[in-house]
Amino acid sequence: MKWKWPRTEVVLSTFQIILAIATIFSTIIAYKQADFTRQQLDEMRAAGDDTRKLIEAAKRQAEASAENANIALRSMISGQRAWVGPLDAKVDGKIEAGNPVKISVAIRNTGKEPALNLVSEMNRRVVTTEEDRNGLLTEAINHDVEWCVAKEPRDKAQVIYPSTEVGRGYDLTTEFLGSEIDEAAVKGEKILLVTGCLTYVTFSETKHSLFCYFYQFGRTQPEHLGICPTGSYAE
Repeated sequence: MKWKWPRTEVVLSTFQIILAIATIFSTIIAYKQADFTRQQLDEMRAAGDDTRKLIEAAKRQAEASAENANIALRSMISGQRAWVGPLDAKVDGKIEAGNPVKISVAIRNTGKEPALNLVSEMNRRVVTTEEDRNGLLTEAINHDVEWCVAKEPRDKAQVIYPSTEVGRGYDLTTEFLGSEIDEAAVKGEKILLVTGCLTYVTFSETKHSLFCYFYQFGRTQPEHLGICPTGSYAE
């Protein structure tokens, strides 16, 4: 029997079928690979999201821990540092026209460590009740506040110990001249005003305390001067 080659049409048809099957398999494999790749990317993305969440959570926890530590440190310092300020203020002697008037302010350290490099200063003013109504008194007090908070302690200056230990504090004084005390001041038509600034160092930090007292006949007692509505400050 003589062998006959298949017709060209049959060969081409068979080749096309094989090619189609190969294409289908290649498409399926490519799809599977793409799907596998997508799954890997999804897993990597999910892992990345989880990692970012963990990082953010750890960051928030670290910030919270740092803030708590800072609060604890501030609380410890507040409980152990020096606190210097006025206790009371009074007039020494009688208030008479033409005579000097001495004002004493008791300064105490109510903290637990000595206040170092303490510098204390006082200003005095005589103002009329009209000037007080016009706001000049408040303006003068605010000026003294700005003047005080800008001051720096002086190296190797005064030391004030806690009032429960070695020292009992001291009295800061100023004196109005006799020429400043007239009948208007005696009758209460004028106000005697004193402002003070205390600058010191505690826990290696500069601190300021400000105070303001006034005397006016009929409103305050010489033994205990009045505290001004403004002008008191501590840090």
